[in-house]
Amino acid sequence: MRTGSTVVLDNGSWTLSDELGHGGFGEVYRGHQGAVEAAIKFIPKSKGVPREILLDIPKNARNVIPITGTGEDADNWIISMPVADHSLEKMLNAHGGKLPEDLAVMVLTHIAEALASLDGSIVHRDIKPGNILLFNAKWCLTDFGIARYAAAATGSLTHKGYGTAAYVAPELWLGQSATSQSDIYALGIVAYEIITGSLPFQGTEAEIAHGHLNVIPPSTGAPARLDWVILDSLSKPPSLRPTAEQFKVKLSQRAAVFNSKAAMAMGQANHELRSLEEQAEQRLRQAVAEAELRQHHVDRAGKLLSRIGEEVLTTLQGFADRVQSQPQKDGGGKLTFHKASLMISPIIPNTNGHLMAQEEDPFVVLATAHITLWQFSGVNGYPGRSHALWYADAKEEGNFQWYETAFIQNGGMQPTQRFRPFAAEFESREATAALRGEGNFLVAWPFAPLDADDLDEFIERWGVWFAQASKGELQAEQIHNIGDIQDSWRKA
Repeated sequence: MRTGSTVVLDNGSWTLSDELGHGGFGEVYRGHQGAVEAAIKFIPKSKGVPREILLDIPKNARNVIPITGTGEDADNWIISMPVADHSLEKMLNAHGGKLPEDLAVMVLTHIAEALASLDGSIVHRDIKPGNILLFNAKWCLTDFGIARYAAAATGSLTHKGYGTAAYVAPELWLGQSATSQSDIYALGIVAYEIITGSLPFQGTEAEIAHGHLNVIPPSTGAPARLDWVILDSLSKPPSLRPTAEQFKVKLSQRAAVFNSKAAMAMGQANHELRSLEEQAEQRLRQAVAEAELRQHHVDRAGKLLSRIGEEVLTTLQGFADRVQSQPQKDGGGKLTFHKASLMISPIIPNTNGHLMAQEEDPFVVLATAHITLWQFSGVNGYPGRSHALWYADAKEEGNFQWYETAFIQNGGMQPTQRFRPFAAEFESREATAALRGEGNFLVAWPFAPLDADDLDEFIERWGVWFAQASKGELQAEQIHNIGDIQDSWRKA
């Protein structure tokens, strides 16, 4: 604690008394210089981040708490500022979490004036009730420099360098740079909070981020014109948000009385059009994000399949010197051993795949491959077996990995497949019928995850089958545990 100590700034010596607050980027004490009081802030120094960031506030800025003195010690930059009457945060607590409409509009107007006076030349990055103070009968922004200093010091591409999660604009969650429109979004969150008494997005950090990125908040319940300006400021695309000057003007027009039904109808239509544009932009962003994430999964699937294939084929080839290896085009590989061949196919991305199961599909398959064993001269003409390899979330939604499975055709039907069991593409009629319990096809091998770091059982099993096939002794197996197999994947 620094209580009782003295600090020397360029505006004189200050004796510190009670602590006014503290956080991740500094401590604040009440300082005394005779009868004069000031808020004395200690901001930890950060290597490579200049002090000037703390002080760079335009001289013509309105409704901004000024910096009145500066100094430093070994570990901190020190600044003095006037002591405000109280914060908006304390005002909200005193009013049960929300403000009367007229008081709320006054707060928002004063802060919009502050942002408009900066004209985008500086971005606050951390607008929230705790950084809005009542000083000289005006609601003012404080900690402009500290918010920017924190962003520079963290060097973060996430919201962590840009303020408090509940007020962080969507573009910052996506790693984009903060702009004046990011401040408008934060002001819109403050407006929503002081009008409704609650934040639009709450919960864990992940839930809050999802809300900022994907959820359009419901109406505030305020009169139409006030409701519209608040919701417009919360548009996901920055380009659809009003500027600070527009925000201020729209607040002043909230009480305007229009006898014209056309004026009200067009205002409502304009707001609805903005909502439609925002929803379209949101759908496009979600589609792009899903495509990028799906491609990431497919790339990972390809790397894992290469590891699996290399481990299996290299190990089996090492068991017998007569095994011949034949690389396959576009990945995969093939081994030949006397009367048999074993092949792992290249990966086949499912270009129609979504990241969420669609309609009656039980799970998502993003890519497929197969492992096939040919027996050239076998018992009773048995040609061999083929198992499907699916990169899917077959057990747990969103948890993608490679699975081995296979299918058979019910007895009594004219065979349509050469192998028993056989591999199938996810969207083939055979696989679709088997997974849904329809038609004349069954899942014949339980969905078993393939761990690229633990393939002993997989290699052992296929190695034994390969050895049997090389002598023409591989036979079809009877499928007895159909009930257990049916429980090996999650259902829609």
